[in-house]
Amino acid sequence: MRVGNKPPAAGKDALTDPMPGLYQRAEAALAQRGYQSPEQLAELSPAAAQRLLYDLQVHQIELEMQHEELQRAHAELNASHARYVNFFDLVPAGYCTVGNTGLISEVNLTITTLLNVARSQMIKQAIEHFIHEEDQDSYYLLRQRLRDIGGPQSCDLRLLKRGGAPFWAHLAVSRVRDDHGRSELRVVISDISERKRAEATCQIASNVFVHARKGITVTDANGIIVDTNPAFTRITGYGREEVLGQNPRVLQSGRQDNAFYVAMWRDLLANGHWSGEIWNKRKNGEIYPELLTISAVTDAQGRVSQYVGLFSDITERRQAEDKVNQLAFFDPLTKLPNRRTLSDRLGQTMASSKRSGRHAALMVFDLDNFKPLNDAYGHATGDLLLEMVAGRTLGCVREVDTVARIGGDEFVVMLGELALDRTESISTARTIAEKIRAALAAPYLLPLAGGGKDAPAVEYCCSASIGVVLFVSQEASQEEILRCADAAMYQAKASGRNAIRFYGEKGSSMPSDPWRNGPGDPLAD
Repeated sequence: MRVGNKPPAAGKDALTDPMPGLYQRAEAALAQRGYQSPEQLAELSPAAAQRLLYDLQVHQIELEMQHEELQRAHAELNASHARYVNFFDLVPAGYCTVGNTGLISEVNLTITTLLNVARSQMIKQAIEHFIHEEDQDSYYLLRQRLRDIGGPQSCDLRLLKRGGAPFWAHLAVSRVRDDHGRSELRVVISDISERKRAEATCQIASNVFVHARKGITVTDANGIIVDTNPAFTRITGYGREEVLGQNPRVLQSGRQDNAFYVAMWRDLLANGHWSGEIWNKRKNGEIYPELLTISAVTDAQGRVSQYVGLFSDITERRQAEDKVNQLAFFDPLTKLPNRRTLSDRLGQTMASSKRSGRHAALMVFDLDNFKPLNDAYGHATGDLLLEMVAGRTLGCVREVDTVARIGGDEFVVMLGELALDRTESISTARTIAEKIRAALAAPYLLPLAGGGKDAPAVEYCCSASIGVVLFVSQEASQEEILRCADAAMYQAKASGRNAIRFYGEKGSSMPSDPWRNGPGDPLAD
């Protein structure tokens, strides 16, 4: 530092002057403030000069301290700026600024990643270039709302990703003024593709729930109903509001006992699902069959949170099955078991007889005067007679016995669980056979077919010839048992009809049958 000597003419040395001309400007300002010139400073006394030197040293330290503060503030400002830049670029939402000319003026790194476009290729581009053509109207309406309503506006639309498929984005747009007072748009963009996919999935599930033809019941973990679909109401008759908060047992018909439901819940808790047929009751009291599937819904921890039941009314299916079963196993005219069902029941009776030692009997009979009725009055009248024969025969037997029609006017009666004693069993079988013979021999009053409600009726008599075979614990086949009963029936016809004959009965004569009660007879005791 120079004291009392004039500095160089150029002011400070250019190498030491951080800002050229600053020294001259400062010297001129000093002169305007009336401070002493260098010549005046030279005339100062040593004490005054010493004091001035001290003050200058203190001021120099002050300047150094101010310089350090400025450097620290500058460093903090740089760090803050770096943090802002990082936040601006790396925030998980895309951001861009659209000037009043409609062109993008600023973008962050996230939006360039979303669109797979370099920053330089977005600047000075219209934002519409990155919006799917089918969603241009959505963006136009958003701009219109900004003009008419103001405030932040938003919309969902599809953006174009370079080299990839369009994706759904949420745009939140605000209109602001820049530093020069010009209007600009600040646009925040979020990728909502996952949300849209989840919404689509939920919509599909909702549509399935609402439009499903099967009834759906949703309960909480305690089995309390929390939701039902429209098909539930259509099938059960209960409205949704009527069953919310109720237990599904409100639908129980009472046809299944408590053990059924205990087993159902045991399987459901063990396997997470149960499926089967169940009888439930509609609101109007009608009992109907349904096919029910119950599945447990678990949360992330594996705990049951809900139970979902899907069910369908299978009344029509059951009726169709019953019809098929009726056609397959029963005579369509008389509704009696047919030959197939008789064979099954005869097999069961033979097995039971073999286990218990009790006798059983098989009767075969046909009508003695059936063909003349058909010839005189037609098959419809003959069918009516057959139905009456079936009804009369059923009225003569026990509940455990079987009456079957095996073709034409031929019927079979099977008596099971007779006595252990053969004589007692024969007596029971003879009593039932006699009841049948007497019942069938009584006159029939047959309305003539096609004559209407007041049509005349014809009285007709038609007896039956009955053949009976007794069996117990034999190894004979079903065919052999039926053949023996047939043989006894033909002997009854040969004796003059309207009669009863037992196979192997003493005093009977069946020359055409080699199996009379004697050596080699498979039905002999």
